[in-house]
Amino acid sequence: MNAELSGVPARSGRLLVARLLPGADLVPALTAFCAETGVRAGAVLTLVGSLRQATYLYVVAAPDGPNGMAYTDPTVLPGPVELITGQGTIGCSEAGGVVLHLHGAFCDSSRQVHGGHLAPAGNIVAATVEAVILEAEGLSLTRRYDTETGFPLFFPARA
Repeated sequence: MNAELSGVPARSGRLLVARLLPGADLVPALTAFCAETGVRAGAVLTLVGSLRQATYLYVVAAPDGPNGMAYTDPTVLPGPVELITGQGTIGCSEAGGVVLHLHGAFCDSSRQVHGGHLAPAGNIVAATVEAVILEAEGLSLTRRYDTETGFPLFFPARA
């Protein structure tokens, strides 16, 4: 393996499609869907739809941080908001619970685009959010704190 990369091969598993209904909180609802369907590693290939509000974080310079950067406090973008695109990674915490790492791009009513790391809560579905998920087989993705970067990261391994 290359010193700048940590990876393992995996096989494509099931393709799952879900529609999140009005009022659902995107990240917890999608996390519950993955847990209920047994998806423990994979990718959220796409998210599209509308939100009553978007709640996200983004990276800023933090000279005192382990890697010279840190996430901001959550930013709340009041809606209605168009979820232009979203994608992410599905894995598990060290305790074994399903964890999602999602990023998204949003368009507000003045057509200005915003985006970043979706907060764990506060992305409330307006009309719908459609999600397409690809399960990975033969892969374990464990999210744990990385002392080198100061962030919780996924560490891939063979399952």
